[in-house]
Amino acid sequence: MVSMEINKTTIWYSNVIRGQTVDRLDEHGLMTGEKVPKYTKPKSIRVALSESIGLNNLTAQGVAELRAYGVMTNYTHRMITEDMDCPIDEESIIWHNIDPGDDPYSTPYNFRIVRVSKTLNYKMYYLRQVDVAGDGSVED
Repeated sequence: MVSMEINKTTIWYSNVIRGQTVDRLDEHGLMTGEKVPKYTKPKSIRVALSESIGLNNLTAQGVAELRAYGVMTNYTHRMITEDMDCPIDEESIIWHNIDPGDDPYSTPYNFRIVRVSKTLNYKMYYLRQVDVAGDGSVED
């Protein structure tokens, strides 16, 4: 057992629908002509989510981790699930402490997946907190 239920939090995620796009809307609700990936209806899942505290313990930032494929520092949170069939991948968008409702475009998401690591018993996701502007552009 990796995580007790009491230590889990609810997040919402939405996955890219491969091969489909939608028109980006501006702040007035008008189409800009720019295509963005189409996402599924948001779904909730309970996971263990923790902040990665930097060396100065004042800001959340990824601490350099030696990985099998190099060093990774561009994440702010780690998420663990024991559900090995969890469909969240590197293209998913995540809402934490925000209920997006049924439309992935009406409420800005606040996390992106940086990397997924699998073991025999659980999946670990490295997340980066992002600011998504009203026009859908992402500011890291």
